Amino acid sequence: MTVFNVSSVAMLWLCCTAAWAQGQACEVRVSPPAFDFGLTDRGALLQQSAGANELSFGSRRVQVQVICEQASPLTLRFDAPGADAERYRFGIGTLRLKVMAVRVDGVVTQRAGEHDVLRPSERLLPLLASGRRLEVEFEVEGQISNEASRVADLTRLDGEGVFRLD
Repeated sequence: MTVFNVSSVAMLWLCCTAAWAQGQACEVRVSPPAFDFGLTDRGALLQQSAGANELSFGSRRVQVQVICEQASPLTLRFDAPGADAERYRFGIGTLRLKVMAVRVDGVVTQRAGEHDVLRPSERLLPLLASGRRLEVEFEVEGQISNEASRVADLTRLDGEGVFRLD
């Protein structure tokens, strides 16, 4: 739970869903399925972020596994409200999902595309686009603007999203 100024709390819930890929059953697992950024105040955020316009709650690692009965196209997306072109809504703050590693059937591969951030309404498409097992490691960073961090009372930041196989 992240708390800032006179306190604010930040927690993210990540969900998974059973999916169907070309008629094949696939399971999506997320680990950890929920985490929090802890309890903090505005002063600590300012120190940690060196006075930047965007203050960071820090980052957490999330593992997503897709396991299919048979080889299937492996295109993953994160369903959550967008805050802007690159980030997701997180209460009065935002979340950025950076792709750290991608494996298809145990083989390290890259993501198709020019950047390493999974943006709202985008899909993660590995260069090895088909297989039985997809593993993706994300770094999730929570941020809040300097202006929005000026709260008068305990403020809880919540977010949730669902990883889906397209």
